[in-house]
Amino acid sequence: SQAPLLRVQLTKLSDTQHLLLFDMHHIISDGTSMGILIEEVTRLYAGDRLEPVSLHYKDYAVWLAANRYSPTYVQQKEYWLQQLGGELPVLQLPADFARPSIQSFAGSRLEFTINAELTASIKQLAQDTGTTLFMVLLAAYSMFLGKLAGQDEIMVGTPIAGRPHADLSGMLGMFVNTLAIRSMPSADKTFRSYLGEMKQLALTAFEHAEYPFEELVEHVVRHRDVSRNPIFDAMFVLQNMNRSELQMADVDIAPYELENPTSKFDLSLFIHEVGEELHGSLEYATALFEADTISRWKDHFITLLRHTAADPDVTLGKASLLNEQDRMTLQGWMDGPVQKTPNASVHQLFRKQAKATPEAVALVCADTRLTYEELDRLSDRMAAALRLEQIGSDRIVGLMAGRSAHMMIGLLGILKTGAAFLPVDPSYPTERIAYMLEDSKVACLLADAPSAPTHKGLGYGGKTLIIEELLAASAQSAWSHDSHSSDSHDSFDNSVSSDSSDSAAYEPDNE
Repeated sequence: SQAPLLRVQLTKLSDTQHLLLFDMHHIISDGTSMGILIEEVTRLYAGDRLEPVSLHYKDYAVWLAANRYSPTYVQQKEYWLQQLGGELPVLQLPADFARPSIQSFAGSRLEFTINAELTASIKQLAQDTGTTLFMVLLAAYSMFLGKLAGQDEIMVGTPIAGRPHADLSGMLGMFVNTLAIRSMPSADKTFRSYLGEMKQLALTAFEHAEYPFEELVEHVVRHRDVSRNPIFDAMFVLQNMNRSELQMADVDIAPYELENPTSKFDLSLFIHEVGEELHGSLEYATALFEADTISRWKDHFITLLRHTAADPDVTLGKASLLNEQDRMTLQGWMDGPVQKTPNASVHQLFRKQAKATPEAVALVCADTRLTYEELDRLSDRMAAALRLEQIGSDRIVGLMAGRSAHMMIGLLGILKTGAAFLPVDPSYPTERIAYMLEDSKVACLLADAPSAPTHKGLGYGGKTLIIEELLAASAQSAWSHDSHSSDSHDSFDNSVSSDSSDSAAYEPDNE
């Protein structure tokens, strides 16, 4: 809506070196268009005459609009709605940082090379299985994501050129569409059989590739999570655009790499062929992952490629991410001395420590500092309040709290009743939280005050208890029974030192 959509500038670096900059809005251009444009500019510079254009992008747009009501269009829509029916898998990669509530597009890239030997093995595997390089790499990447996330269902996006007719091959414009590939890399499948499944998924996806992804999002995504992309959070791109060397009279032309510190997805894998090697890059969200993590993942991915290319009949569960050095390190840990685990539960060990060092600081969070004695007493009160709600060793309590002292008080309190706790991240989408609570059949939901507004939109029909309210109620009860209590050591809770007795302590059986 704001011009210009195309800007070009020639920057003089020296008398013999210049930089030609193209800035094109993606709504009018894709990668193929850039190649066409630069090639035609070089031909005009050389004095060539370009063939007259018989069709324009606006002609394609008119055809596309008319095609929306064709039987083929309707059939493609039905295919994608069927493929993406039901609850979509949400990729849960092990992140270094908490996911921002609103998606950040800050990113970085890690470049790497797959050597000629491994590249030849991958291509040979594709030939032996009647697949393509794209299919082998996509299968390996989705399996890799499944191993990292511990998931048997993975959604990966991949772009397609979107130029099905010869008349479109030389036309400038935005034709690229995105395909969402939903696969099941379960541990019991062999890589060969999984690759066969990926082949069928890719072929049928390509057959239905003209249905616009943005329309699919409108039909499939009912409640948008602004912390994530719709439908998928991982991308795979095999770049096979024309990379022919451009020539101008008396001018040497070379591409100029620009830094682009962005990432549209949590993790994207880009691969392109350079001679006998495959050159790749992992683009990642810096709000989620550290550079060291991505570097390790790069090594794991290459190891996985090497393992599956050498033994395609290996089951996905046994396909290793670890190279020889990693295995030696792991074996060293396994062969080391084993410390016997005490025959006691976590809260019993905590109480033992509280009795041994009551005045030592047990918890520091922002401005809050609690000693072992204080944290032990507060969690006792939490356990007492939960006992009044009939919470015992046969129950599960949902715990939804941010990183705070209240979270630890709630956690220890639940354990002291003998119940199990279900951790619920308040930043999760409301639909996911509601499903977790319903599926696990929690006896109640224990939440801190900042998370309390979240639980109201869950549609959760069970009882919700607020940690701060329970502590306040227990403090009043303790105060009414003990008028000789001392002042609190800090302002976290007026009840911290109001009960010096240990009569409220809970020691459930270690079941």
